[in-house]
Amino acid sequence: MSNHAAKRQAARAALAVLCERWPLCFKLDDRKPLKVGIFADIVAALGVGAPPRHVIGAALRAYTQPPAYLGSMVIGAARIDLDGTPAGIVTEAEAVDAKARLEAQTRKSEAGEDSAQGSCCAASNINAAKARRL
Repeated sequence: MSNHAAKRQAARAALAVLCERWPLCFKLDDRKPLKVGIFADIVAALGVGAPPRHVIGAALRAYTQPPAYLGSMVIGAARIDLDGTPAGIVTEAEAVDAKARLEAQTRKSEAGEDSAQGSCCAASNINAAKARRL
């Protein structure tokens, strides 16, 4: 297994843990905008024995980069915390950013540029600023 594949597998496993631990927050079939700062909440809640921080970050990117999540990022939409309760709203700037990322994904997909490595690298670049905010 390549290093890249191992990282993706670790991120998927961590995302499965998040979905199991907080099912009201992490719903793969009904993605809602997450609370700003949820990364710190996850790290604190998981405590000792938690996956490494970079794996949690990769799991969050895997959750927040698909079109379903980006499409939920509309102005005024409620953000949710780990318990699924409202914890802020999506700002205009965040909605504009999400729309631009969604449009970029669509263009790449239509242009046939959505190779496994290319999309992963592009997603990392696109989400770098967002990951720092979380």
